[in-house]
Amino acid sequence: LGIYAGLWWLFQFWSRDEAVSCGALISENDYDNAKKILFRILKSASRDGVVKARGDDSDISASAISADALGWTFFRVYDLYKKNKLSELEKRYFIEKLRDCIDGLLKNHTKESFAMNAEKQTWMDSISREGARIEIQALRLFMYKILKETSKNSKVYETLEINTRAKVKKQFFNNNILADGLDDFTIRPNIFIAYYVYPELLSRDEWKKCFDKALEHLWLDWGGVSTIDLKDSRFTSYYTGEDPRSYHNGDSWYWVNNLAAICMHRLDSDYYKPFVTKILHSSSQEIIYSGVMGHHAELSSAHEHRSQGCLSQGWSSAMFIELINEIYGKSKK
Repeated sequence: LGIYAGLWWLFQFWSRDEAVSCGALISENDYDNAKKILFRILKSASRDGVVKARGDDSDISASAISADALGWTFFRVYDLYKKNKLSELEKRYFIEKLRDCIDGLLKNHTKESFAMNAEKQTWMDSISREGARIEIQALRLFMYKILKETSKNSKVYETLEINTRAKVKKQFFNNNILADGLDDFTIRPNIFIAYYVYPELLSRDEWKKCFDKALEHLWLDWGGVSTIDLKDSRFTSYYTGEDPRSYHNGDSWYWVNNLAAICMHRLDSDYYKPFVTKILHSSSQEIIYSGVMGHHAELSSAHEHRSQGCLSQGWSSAMFIELINEIYGKSKK
């Protein structure tokens, strides 16, 4: 059982994509299938606290490692934990695995308190982004938070969370922009991922400053966000196909658009309503009238609203389902 990343050519189980996509299953009360996928990923985690980018990939080179899949997986499993959808055995396994993975990450993938990744290990895998990246810090902080809440040694992990959060905020936030990486203030949409998984990083007013600045530099009038500042020299307006030049330096990814809309709706639904409405409209139009009817494409050129990349992308559709349930509500069992 699994969720293909995308058709036509991403017909594999990509750990990160599956973990992200399980949010839609959970929001639709499909807890059993979400558990099967998430616990499969958890069981594949190595002792140093990482999982392979692809569940069927035997390559263990650095480029085959996903720096964020594990954090996303714990994020989703914790949602099941909170909803009391785990058995006692599953709860114990979840907590023990979390503790073991954090120990491995602290020993092998941490430097001066920051969560570190090698090049091409984040979801923006067409560009390097090695070092300490904002969404990776947020996922790590979330892991500290849930271990604090579930562990008998809660004080130890509470201190770890508080100290790390203070350090991340000091180094990444300049009171106006939340950096994409340590010493890298390139404006990218990864701050929305950081808010989605760990809103405790900043205050509500500070997040609004960051969102406003990001939208000022990333917003596309057709209803999406670019993957890089529109004024950046690396910005590429049109989708470049097999040449990955545009993928994370301009192309607008539907899963991120939908996630950003969820974040804006949560932060201030009235204030951000024009942006949320525009994203909802553009995503709906793409699903119904463009690409493959009933499916959500991978991405669009920044210049104009299109269906490009894989025309049926798992996490695009999953985040759209989450967005619909976020805005219009769904009775939770």
